This record gives sequence, C-alpha cells and structure tokens, in this order.
Amino acid sequence: MLTVKPLYGFGEKGRLASEDGVAVPPNANIQISLDLLSWKTVSEVTDDKKVIKKTLVEGEGYERPNDGSIVKLRLIGRLQNGTVFLKKGHDE
Repeated sequence: MLTVKPLYGFGEKGRLASEDGVAVPPNANIQISLDLLSWKTVSEVTDDKKVIKKTLVEGEGYERPNDGSIVKLRLIGRLQNGTVFLKKGHDE
C-alpha cells in the first residue's frame, strides 16, 4: 500500500469526478495498492556511478560466457536527462 501526500497527488484543487466516477477532495491523501510484477537488477559498473548495468533477463549457466560463446545483448547509452546517444544490439 502506497500513501501519496496531497503535494504529490492532486493538491489543493483535488480532482473532479471523471468517467470513472471517482472524485478526490482537496488536500486528500491518496492510497494506492501496488503489486510488484517484476524486478530488474541494476549494478554499478564504475565507482563514480556514471555507468550502470541493468539485467533484463538472467542468463542460464555460467556467470560469464566462455571464449567463443554466442551471446545476445542490447546496448543503450543514455544521458542523465534520458536522451539516447547510442543504441546497438539485439532487438528482442
């Protein structure tokens, strides 16, 4: 259960009822029920935290591939503002 304070929700104005028929009064705390569907492991590659690695699908077998192994990977380079400057690799 996640509680959202008015500052991060609908604030002083609240929200009028819409198609779903739900209105939020001014300055109301909102409670949201969340379900965790998946977890992506993110690890820091460099000490300055400027390069991180996110594993989308865990591989099977060895921690690191042997020389000559075939692997599929996708590399996306992003700036801190989210701008993609490099995109290479497998599209699955």
